[in-house]
Amino acid sequence: MYPFSLAVGNKFLVEGEYVILASPPYSQEDAEHYGLPMVNRNKVIIEAAKCLEKGCSLFWLDQVLPMYSKKDLKLAGTIGTVRSTNHRFRVACIFERV
Repeated sequence: MYPFSLAVGNKFLVEGEYVILASPPYSQEDAEHYGLPMVNRNKVIIEAAKCLEKGCSLFWLDQVLPMYSKKDLKLAGTIGTVRSTNHRFRVACIFERV
């Protein structure tokens, strides 16, 4: 996955269901390192939800749980990742469109 792989409207078909994958820069330092702008997490979550049909998923890799509307998305699961000691934690949040 690229450092920021969310293009709202671009969806991937996985086992018959559409999903959106998102891995935005975690901090301003990360954004500068990858040459990408920081994203407004709240706005991106709202726009991603608009692109998904009921039952489809948004996978969001970040260091924070982004704010989301429970009328649009439900948190279906999380997967934590640890690279090694003295590194930042990341969590993949799996949202389902309701």
